[in-house]
Amino acid sequence: SFVVGIGGGVVCDIAGFVASTYMRGVEFGFVATSLLAQVDASVGGKNGVDLDGYKNIVGTFNQPKFVICETSMLKTLPAVELSNGFAEMVKHCLIADAADFAFMENNIEKLMQCDVEVITPLLAKSVRIKASVVTADEHEKGDRKKLNLGHTWGHAVERISGLPHGQSVSIGLEFAARLSTEKGLLEKRDYMRLMNLLRELQLPICTSINPLRIFEALTKDKKKVDNSVDFILMKGIGNVVIERLELNEIKSFLVSH
Repeated sequence: SFVVGIGGGVVCDIAGFVASTYMRGVEFGFVATSLLAQVDASVGGKNGVDLDGYKNIVGTFNQPKFVICETSMLKTLPAVELSNGFAEMVKHCLIADAADFAFMENNIEKLMQCDVEVITPLLAKSVRIKASVVTADEHEKGDRKKLNLGHTWGHAVERISGLPHGQSVSIGLEFAARLSTEKGLLEKRDYMRLMNLLRELQLPICTSINPLRIFEALTKDKKKVDNSVDFILMKGIGNVVIERLELNEIKSFLVSH
């Protein structure tokens, strides 16, 4: 048997999970049709599904035999789906590529018009960034945690708001950047560059939900260790660090801001 998932991020996750568990595992591949799937969900070997309101709480590590990313399909997407994918692209730039971050800043109009000639090299570079991190740390024991930038807070937002994944990640990126600025790791000008880029890409940077409600959802994150969580913070555009933060520190930050 061979399973092929054709679709966006959810389809890739479900197809990968089913294939990884059916008959103790069969081979599988993806034809990724959304930008988010092409740039993120189809890459890395994580195959997770939600359960009882928890994000990706059941899953496997298992790599697909192939991934096909046909960028002409992106022309069929509504603007909101493009923006969702751009959130993950921005994340990868923040982790390891200041030059492509600047490229995105300088090509907003073409990106929003889904200019394939502009998107394709960005997509390829973004995939290479994620693939290189995954190759070095497939099971997330070290540097792969950096790919969680924006996701720790973003998953909590997604869980209680129902916002799409990319929009939730965007809100998570803002929170991580603001926390990084507060801790003296990120310069205010870089924080503002990120906020401006996210807005230009039609992504939200805040939510009307009480932040303490989001914090309560964060305390149920599967990556929580005792009373702390590994948070990915920014030291500039293209440079991030893993820092274990006490939950009380995060809560105090929320109360004071």
